[in-house]
Amino acid sequence: MNKVALLFLGTFAPLVFDQVLNLFDSERFRIFLHIDSKRNLSEYLSKLKNLEKVTLIQNRVQVYWGGFSMVEAEIALIEAALQYPDVANLVLLSDDSAPLKSPTLIYEALAAVPDRITCEPNGRPRQWYDRFYYTDSTFSSLRMEPMQERYFTDRDAKNIERMEALRKRGKKPIPAMFFGRQWWALGRSSAEKVLDYIKNDDHFVESFRFSLFPDEIFFPTAYRMCFPDQKTANIPTYADYGRPVHPWVFTSAEEILATKFSIEHLFIRKIRPNMPEIIPQLAATWS
Repeated sequence: MNKVALLFLGTFAPLVFDQVLNLFDSERFRIFLHIDSKRNLSEYLSKLKNLEKVTLIQNRVQVYWGGFSMVEAEIALIEAALQYPDVANLVLLSDDSAPLKSPTLIYEALAAVPDRITCEPNGRPRQWYDRFYYTDSTFSSLRMEPMQERYFTDRDAKNIERMEALRKRGKKPIPAMFFGRQWWALGRSSAEKVLDYIKNDDHFVESFRFSLFPDEIFFPTAYRMCFPDQKTANIPTYADYGRPVHPWVFTSAEEILATKFSIEHLFIRKIRPNMPEIIPQLAATWS
């Protein structure tokens, strides 16, 4: 049977993730998890009662918000999922995500419309791509790290040299930089073609490695390079950035149901990490 690969980026919400695992069967779904290497692995895994349902990504990446490291984690998830011939669809999620519909409806929706990725041409300032940024370190992270952790490492020195080499070469000319929220879904053939493109164009990859918020521009642009005319549906995961309280987390199923997600949305984020009870409460509303 064709299966849907649920690709989870794991950071702060193992309790929420474990409740989501309760909902998805292994007959129709394969579940993959990348845990940020800055997190304590044994501590994270100790929170998972359903660990047998999960394929762990062994080559973990230090993930920094707004950096290319997030793209590297996504690529690792895609590569792992495509090792299984029965995987027909892939959908990217975070460990604080919750399904808005039953697994059956999610499975049917992704089978009917596999490619759900927003590709807005130059939807953000072109300087996100054209200029040079390095945000994949504790000292340059766009989110504040503890002061004692914001030091320069040998790895950073090598990456700065790498960025300088790219500055001399120049970034790869592209007709447009496409923007889309990060949480895409792709059919297998699309994922294979995009991954093949990425692996065979080092200049393209290196140019985005030192861009700003590449998690929101790398895959939409790569997708358009492979499929310039393909129509796609909107991304499958909703996040309500219009709510008045940062960081826009949900603290109840009622709050979620009161938001303006559309019928196209299959998942929602961000669930408060210490409130996993929201998942079964939300599931109880599906009927």
